[in-house]
Amino acid sequence: MKRHYIPVTADVPGVSEGTRSFLRRVIRTALAEQGVDFPCEVDVLVTGDAGIHTINLEMRGVDRPTDVLSFPEFELTPGELPGAEDADPGTGYVPLGDMVISLERCAAQAEEFGHLLDDLTALSERNVHILLNAHAQMRKFEQPDELGNYDRWEMKLTKKVAPMVKEWADMVLFANYQTYVVNVDGQGTAKGRNKVQGGKRVMKTAHHPCWDAKNRENLPEEMDFDFTQIANLFPGKPQLPHAHAEVPEMIPSAASIPEVSAPPPEQPAERMTEAPAGIPPALYALMRQDGVTEEEIMFAVAGKGYFPGDTPIRNYPPDFVQGVLIGAWPQVRGMVLANREEVPF
Repeated sequence: MKRHYIPVTADVPGVSEGTRSFLRRVIRTALAEQGVDFPCEVDVLVTGDAGIHTINLEMRGVDRPTDVLSFPEFELTPGELPGAEDADPGTGYVPLGDMVISLERCAAQAEEFGHLLDDLTALSERNVHILLNAHAQMRKFEQPDELGNYDRWEMKLTKKVAPMVKEWADMVLFANYQTYVVNVDGQGTAKGRNKVQGGKRVMKTAHHPCWDAKNRENLPEEMDFDFTQIANLFPGKPQLPHAHAEVPEMIPSAASIPEVSAPPPEQPAERMTEAPAGIPPALYALMRQDGVTEEEIMFAVAGKGYFPGDTPIRNYPPDFVQGVLIGAWPQVRGMVLANREEVPF
């Protein structure tokens, strides 16, 4: 299918190509959410308060600026969509209409959001507990050494609003599913067939390469997705068991996991120039740089309880490899070195 055609023009300075690309992504996402599965055209004009004031007065008779104006091509009832038969014969796109956005007004609203947080702070000082709920989005982060990059879940807010919310909130909790890798054919995770299991809802409370979270209450890094886990933090509520309960294990019970024995440290006799199958080149470059073997990484990962000790790197989830092994390589290397010191020679 042809991509939607979304030209973005501007009659004010300061509208970068990044801003234009962002507007196109937002509009395409909105069209997908509304079930628009045919190629269409949406024309966008970015202007200032004076420009949108003039358009608002001429087209709607409203003598003031605003943030956004829209002028649909079709008169439709709520929930109704045009069809592919409404396409312009010359372009093949269905013209949905025009949008006008005031860049000045959007910047002012971002500042006003800061005032909203001040008002919420005043409420919290009167013992009103405030919960803000946000969707999550995945964003790619580049590594400083350019050996690779990784994805991280963060709040789906604008670049100006997100930092203000994170700084204001006492807790930013990331809801996720707890998963682990298990063997399903009895041949062992190294040679057999494996799959990811889990499904239990948990809350992440601390920042991690794979997700954005924080707390100012000294909470465990992972808790059950249950209000009772944090109820003690809210005055006036019944005293419930404290949130500092033991964090549920991220792997099956010890009876079902083979005992992990420390492998003797070894340096590869001959270093390969290409990454072995199943090991990303960015990770292998770090391993070669510091003389770390796959077995040492497996032992360190098992020691933290992430996966059974015989689970090879190729069976680790990609986000774990990118966000933890690569994203937190100095800590991984530190664990490997500590394990070497504990193994008798």
